[in-house]
Amino acid sequence: MHNYYETLFFLNPNISSKSITESIDDIRNTVKKYNGKNIFLKILTRKEIAWVCKKHKIGTLIYHKFIVESNCIEEYRNILKSNEQCILMQIILLNKNIDFNKYIENKQNYYSICSPNSNISFLKEITSENDNSISIDT
Repeated sequence: MHNYYETLFFLNPNISSKSITESIDDIRNTVKKYNGKNIFLKILTRKEIAWVCKKHKIGTLIYHKFIVESNCIEEYRNILKSNEQCILMQIILLNKNIDFNKYIENKQNYYSICSPNSNISFLKEITSENDNSISIDT
């Protein structure tokens, strides 16, 4: 069975857009490698971090939601940890034992199926209208 995850991670604010794309491609390809599905990926503009992390107080925030088998998460975490540009990360398990075929059949309603108790106000807060964020087609 597959599990439903979300990840928030900060990349070094001084890296090029090419490096950001490479970092994102690594994690997207890892999810695909384990027969998972990238649901949502958004690059947010530079955000302030609450504390200094790896000598940075600001980072480029990436928000990623995906469905994958649990044996993928160790490799996913290792990719982010080994990426010198990743300064902070958090992986959250939203729901266990997701029916992957149900997602394929009913994609538009799947967010509420997977995450009925999700804190949507947090997502709205980090993706405010005056934010210059970029959505990535998954």
